[in-house]
Parts: sequence; structure tokens; C-alpha cells
Amino acid sequence: MVESRKKIPLKALLDILDAEIAVGNANKELVVEKITSYSKNVEPNSVFVAYKGVKQDGHTYIEEALKKNPALIVAENISPSFKKNSCPILKVKDGREALSKLSAWFYNYPSSKLLTVGVTGTNGKTTTCWLIYSLLNSLGVKTALISTIGVFYGKEKKSQPIEVTTPDSVSLQKELSSALQKECQAAVIEISSHSLDQKRVKDIFLNTAVFTNLTKDHLDYHKSMEDYFKAKRKIFSLLKNNKKGAVVNIENSWGEKLYALENKNALSVGRTKGEIQIKNKESSLLGTQFLVTSSLFGEAQGSSQLFGVHNLENIVCAVGALCSLAKESGLSFSLQDVVKELSQCSFPKGRLERVLPANKSTKELINTAPLVFIDYAHTGDALAKVLSTLKPLCKEKLWVVFGAGGNRDPLRRKTLAEAASSLADKIVVTSDNPRDEDPQSIINDIKAALPQGIQYEEILDRREAIHFAVNNAAPLDVVLIAGKGHEEYQIIKGKRFYFSDYQEAENALNQRNK
Repeated sequence: MVESRKKIPLKALLDILDAEIAVGNANKELVVEKITSYSKNVEPNSVFVAYKGVKQDGHTYIEEALKKNPALIVAENISPSFKKNSCPILKVKDGREALSKLSAWFYNYPSSKLLTVGVTGTNGKTTTCWLIYSLLNSLGVKTALISTIGVFYGKEKKSQPIEVTTPDSVSLQKELSSALQKECQAAVIEISSHSLDQKRVKDIFLNTAVFTNLTKDHLDYHKSMEDYFKAKRKIFSLLKNNKKGAVVNIENSWGEKLYALENKNALSVGRTKGEIQIKNKESSLLGTQFLVTSSLFGEAQGSSQLFGVHNLENIVCAVGALCSLAKESGLSFSLQDVVKELSQCSFPKGRLERVLPANKSTKELINTAPLVFIDYAHTGDALAKVLSTLKPLCKEKLWVVFGAGGNRDPLRRKTLAEAASSLADKIVVTSDNPRDEDPQSIINDIKAALPQGIQYEEILDRREAIHFAVNNAAPLDVVLIAGKGHEEYQIIKGKRFYFSDYQEAENALNQRNK
């Protein structure tokens, strides 16, 4: 299926990509119907871009791509044997950057035609994106969302959750183009440090860029916190308007450092400091009452279905993003309008999501079943924040069911164990997404990081672990099932299997209440 068709002289692509011709005539006109970096997806009139990835080198697939009659090959390294082919080949310094530029060109630079908000940070990205997306739609600005929990156009859900936080360059530009076709005026994008470092978002143009926080994570990839910080900071290089539109949560030391570097163009937000602050007045399972104050935009009292200190920071980041967007883009709503709409914003899927058995209300379950929540918390900092939120609401014992993902930063196993052992009364260690690793080996790493003498249950099968916790918890206990949240799969030995924490917890509650 042809998604689009563009004609361009080969020499015009030289300027777009800063490339040189290895094979071909500069005056030849190309017909381009597809951009891809996957050789299996190459078709006639495709452009295949080869670059050296983290695990594989795309250059080893050029020969396979050439057999499928592509319109063009773009690569960093050109083997002399390829020069015998009739297919044009361009040589570039950076294949990832070339893929980003080609994707933006092919889809006509859609982010430049939208009010575009990007959100990055170790934790809170998804919730902050969800709030910004929900608020803009409530305020009459039809908005798309590209996030871990899925792709939405306005209130229409286009796709299921995606496996990576930020899609590849081609998919990202395609989704933004589709948002325009769906008559969206704005788009909110969840942006990971990997996507910034790998230039997947290099040709996305942002009106507003939000930094939520930075804690230890991904050090298997970034090697140091300073490198991790530098990758996150790159989000501000994507701002359209002379770097204006930065929003920084200064409630953490890395946020303070970032604000000091960007303060001429940045808006600071936080719970206890910043140009927009949020103060908790009352919090319960039903939500939070708060006061938002600003030296720039006035103040407003508000409420939210969200609860917990970490969600106050997510809320103030979202409020800051909308105030910045309105100021820089001429939108007519005020801080007071934004805060008023917050009461209608629900939890994003899989973020402190309460699990209720079928046909049962919260009132019917009081004193008869434990409170059960699922959450995506898969780092030590995130788990600590969620457990700290639930602890004051727990009348008896606080349970946590958790594991750690395979093929991810091994440090997570230690920090997750530390968070669980310091805050939970009952610990159940299980499998998460082991991917290509041995699930028992991951569990052993977690166990090794638990304090000596601490009591815990080890149940390798995640389904059994969830049912064990829900069935053994007392009616006044709270059970947190952490790590997967919205995800509806497990990846074991490279194979993907359907699995839903919510569904398993719901099944366990239904069985308990029979």
C-alpha cells in the first residue's frame, strides 16, 4: 500500500541530507513511496537507510535491500561491490540523522504545522503527557498523543500501547502527519533519552519542552548520570522559537542544574519552589485538593482524581506546559482555566490504577477485600514514590509484587529491591519482562540486593505471584502490583505472550469474592 508519493531530483536530496553521491546521476528524478531502515520492509520506490545500531549494523542488510529494487540507498559506509548496481546510493556521515531528515521531508514536516509539546524525564513522563493531552482537548484544542500507553487523535484511540517510549523517526513523523489529517491542532509526545541520543526526534519541532526529573536509570546505555543528563537536555534544542518554551521541574537537583543552564528561556515549576508552585491541601483515595500559585499567572484552587506527592509534580509540570504554550503561541486560556479542567482528568491507564472486581463498587469492597493497584513503576525511584503514596492510605499491611525487566540496566534490580524492602511490609518477588535473560537469574539479583534477614516470597510465575498476594492479603491491606502497568504482554526468551496485570488482579479479586 502506497502511503504517499513524492518526486525529487537526486541532487535535491544532497542538500537535505548533507550527502555525497556514491552511485548514480545527480540529475535523476526519484519517485519515493516509502522510507525505511528495515530491509524486510523494502519495496520498489523505497528509500533504505543503513546505519550502525546498538545491536545490529544496517549496512549488513544493504545487499538484501538492493534485491528488492529500491529507489535509493543511504548509508554511512559504501562497499565497492555495491557500486556495480544501478540503484543510486548516497553516502552520509550519520545514518540516524539522515533517517530523521528524510522522514520529516517525506511527511512534509508535520510538527512545524502543529502546536507540539515534548515531555522527557526519568519518571512521570506518561502521566504528564496524559494530563497535557487531556487538558488541551478539554480546552477545545484537538490534540494527539504519542505515548507509551498508545497513540490518540483527539479522543479517538488509534493504536495499542507501543513497546518503546518514543517510536522510530519514520513512525513518529507518520503519526504526526496522521494527526494533521485528523484535524488535530496540537500533539503531545513522550520523549525518551534514547530517542534524543539516537536522533529519532531530531527533526521534531517543539513549541514547549518539559523536563520532569532525573534519577538513576539507563546507566547501562548512558554510562554516567552526566551523560544521561546531557541526553535529556537535548530536548530543548528542539524548541522552535529561539529555545523559548522550556518548562523545568526544579524540585530535584538535576532540574535545578538544568534551569540554571536554561533560565533565560525556561519556566520553573515545583511543589515548594518555582514560578508556578502547587501546594497539597487534602489527599485521599478519591483524589487531591490543591492550590496552584504563580508569580506570573496568578493562583487557583483545584482538584484532581490523581493522588500522591509525585502526581502533584506531574500536575504542576502539566500546568506549566499549558501556561507556557498559551503564552508563546497566543492561545486564550489562563492558568485558572487550566486548573479548573484538571478535576475532569482521569488517571492514565496503568498508573496507580485501582483494580475492582466485576460489578463491585468501591463502597461495596470496604473492609471486605484489600485495595489493589497496578502501576508501571519499574525503577527504584518510581517504586519508592508509589509505595510512599500508598503507605499513609494503608490501614494494615502494604504488599508489593514486583520483578525487573531483562536486557535493561541491571542497577534497577538493586534500586527496586531497596525501595521495596524499605517501604513494603510484604514482598513478593516475581518475573517481569525477562526478554532474552533467564528470569530466575534476574530474581536472584533482586534477592541478593534485599537486606539480610528480610522476609519475602519468591514466585517465578507472575500470574501465580499476583494471585498469591491478592488471596493472602487481609481486607485492610493494600496490594501494589508494580512494573508493567498498562502493558498487556510478557516477553520471555524473545517471544511475546499476552499478559495483563489488571486482568490477573481482577480475576484474583473475583475468585476471592465468590
